[in-house]
Amino acid sequence: MSSLAGKTVVIFGGSSGMGKGAAKAIVQAGGIPWIVSRDTDRLSRAVQEIGGGVKTSSVDASNEEAVAAFFEAIPQGSINHLVVTLGAGAGCSSGRIRRSAAAV
Repeated sequence: MSSLAGKTVVIFGGSSGMGKGAAKAIVQAGGIPWIVSRDTDRLSRAVQEIGGGVKTSSVDASNEEAVAAFFEAIPQGSINHLVVTLGAGAGCSSGRIRRSAAAV
């Protein structure tokens, strides 16, 4: 049994590139990827490409309040792992995302 089986993995920057590749691998390992991107069109295309079991949220990672609100809306204990694969142009540090996620 995979260590990701049944686990929820939030991926900031998961609608393309390495993040989308990670989401595909998580599905193959029996996990539940939750991809986060500000671009809703990219999110839709990524879900079609990755397949079933994918959760999505549209969040602008450069907006600290939006990132905090995303994590505050999630019940504590429902995220097992966090992956940050944002591009340099995202205007956000992974540290800021990790601090917001620490409350979940």
